[in-house]
Amino acid sequence: TPATGAGAKPSAGIEIGETSGNTPVTISASTISANQGGASSFGGGILINGELDNPFDLVDSTISGNSASNGGGVSLGYTGSDSQLVGSGGSISFDNSTIAGNTASTHGGGIYLAEYETNQGPTAAINSTIVAGNTDPGSPNDLYQGDTTSGGVNDIVSLIQAPGNAVLLSSQALITGVDPQLNGLANNGGPTETLLPKDTSP
Repeated sequence: TPATGAGAKPSAGIEIGETSGNTPVTISASTISANQGGASSFGGGILINGELDNPFDLVDSTISGNSASNGGGVSLGYTGSDSQLVGSGGSISFDNSTIAGNTASTHGGGIYLAEYETNQGPTAAINSTIVAGNTDPGSPNDLYQGDTTSGGVNDIVSLIQAPGNAVLLSSQALITGVDPQLNGLANNGGPTETLLPKDTSP
């Protein structure tokens, strides 16, 4: 389903609209890279723009080298939406993945959590995942949360180098403010190119 609303633009990479039913939406063992969004774009790698009534999960995957106005790597919703992003039975999770080296020209180099429905926002889980080395104008920024009164990030055993203004709702074994020391995107023996951490990586 294409994004609609004031200033909304489709994702440069993968766009996920409204979902329903009992089947989860899963992206697994994939690399999403080198996508470039235009003016007022949301989600250089992935945009979720419709109400999720079943789980979305990014597993064992890499999002790197993408760009957009907001959410260089991932945009959870978009500014101007008039509907909630996660409905009954829905959830958003990033597991055993890497979101790094993405760029936003406005907000949220890594992951952008948009505001919608009178300052409401989405909640996402980040599990065993690296979010690092992403930028928006002039500075590192891995997470950006719009002007919301709800939503944020639950994170477990992950590294978020520059959490920005995002609300960290529940953190367990979280590393912040540290460079994960990733090598460049390359063939490291898996089904797709990945960002292998150096031996000295935290």
